[in-house]
Amino acid sequence: MNEKKLISEKIEKHRALYFQIGLCLSLGMSLLAFEWQSPKGDLVWEKSFEQNEFVELQMPIIRTKEPIKAPAVSNNIKAVENTFEPNPDPKPNPQPKKSDSIAITTIVLKPEVIDPEPFIKVPEIAASFPGGELALLNYLNQNIKYPSEAKRNNITGLVYVCFEVSSKGKIEKAEVVRGIGGGCDEVALTSVNNMPDWNPAMQGGKTVRTQMCLPVNFSLK
Repeated sequence: MNEKKLISEKIEKHRALYFQIGLCLSLGMSLLAFEWQSPKGDLVWEKSFEQNEFVELQMPIIRTKEPIKAPAVSNNIKAVENTFEPNPDPKPNPQPKKSDSIAITTIVLKPEVIDPEPFIKVPEIAASFPGGELALLNYLNQNIKYPSEAKRNNITGLVYVCFEVSSKGKIEKAEVVRGIGGGCDEVALTSVNNMPDWNPAMQGGKTVRTQMCLPVNFSLK
C-alpha cells in the first residue's frame, strides 16, 4: 500500500511536466503531418517559373493599304434667307345661326294625389238612407218598374248592387255584382244611381267614405 501511495504522489508531483511533454509530442506530430508530401506519379516539370519571370504575348499589327482620312470641314458658311411665312390669323369660331335651336326637355313631376277621404269598410256608424230603411223600401217600390222581358220569361230573384257613399253622402261607383238578367239588372242599377244623398258614415267623429251593398228583390205576385 505504501508503494502505491508513493507512486501516486510522484505522479501528482510531476503532472505539469508530463503534461508539457505530451503537448510537445502532439504539436510535433501535427507539424509533421502537415509538412508530409506524397509523390505525384511521374509528373515532372521541365522548368519552373521564378517569381520575377513572366511570359510576353505579342499581338499582330494589322495595317490597311490606305490610311483613313477624316472628312474635311469647310470654313465657308452661307447665310440662308428665312422663307418661313406665318399662317394668317385663324378664323374665329362661327357664331351659331339664328335658325339653330337648342332643345330643352322639361320634366313635369306630378304631385302625389292624396285621397282626403279615408275609406273605412266597417265604420263606427254606417251610412244610411235619409229616413231609414222604411224610406228606402218606399223609394225602391216607387222607382222600380218590372221589366216586360222578365215578366214574359217569369224571371224573379235578387239583384245585388254595391256602391260607395262618399264623405259628403254622394252615391259613386255603383255596379251590379250579382244579377238575374231579363232587364232587371239595368233597372236596379239605374234606381241606385238616382237615389238622393245618403247620410255619410262616421269614424272618430269625422265623415268617411264607405261601401254599401243593396239587394233589390224582383218578384211576381
